[in-house]
Amino acid sequence: MPWLTLGNYRTKGDRMTENNFLYHLLVNERTEFDMNGKETEGIDVIPTGTNQYHLIHKNKGYKIELKQLDEAHGTAQILVNGALHNISIETPLQRKIKALGINEINAGDGEEIKAPMPGKVLSILVEEGQWVEAGQDLLILEAMKMENVIKSSQKGLVKNIHVKAEEAVDKNQKLLDTTAEAEE
Repeated sequence: MPWLTLGNYRTKGDRMTENNFLYHLLVNERTEFDMNGKETEGIDVIPTGTNQYHLIHKNKGYKIELKQLDEAHGTAQILVNGALHNISIETPLQRKIKALGINEINAGDGEEIKAPMPGKVLSILVEEGQWVEAGQDLLILEAMKMENVIKSSQKGLVKNIHVKAEEAVDKNQKLLDTTAEAEE
């Protein structure tokens, strides 16, 4: 299902697999749980139309309609058998950033993207002067044997790139800056 693909990560080696990689979900701001790929194995999803699905879990059917999806902010609104549910989804990297108290947004003036943890920049996916959309991949940072895709949280222009591919970085080291200017 689309909202289960919000995890912005790739794994490396056999230490971390999709089956043991947890997503943290918050439903209707009151029910929290963690879900991994293995827990979705017994779920059958059949597309029935645009953003509409028939989901079967433990021999019970559910009519699902995806009303809204905001991948940049990890949120979705879905109807389950006619009942509206607001869902927030966090990847392990997003939870780590939140737990460390790292705030990447600078008062709406743009972003100062910093390394959420020590690691190595594997690749830079944008160039200085390039326009980016909210949720667009900016660079890949390897940390703790995982490849983490660092994304833009807002639309803007890549102003400065402070690192190079294959460079080791420290926690909170500035990776790149963007401006919040609208594209001309």
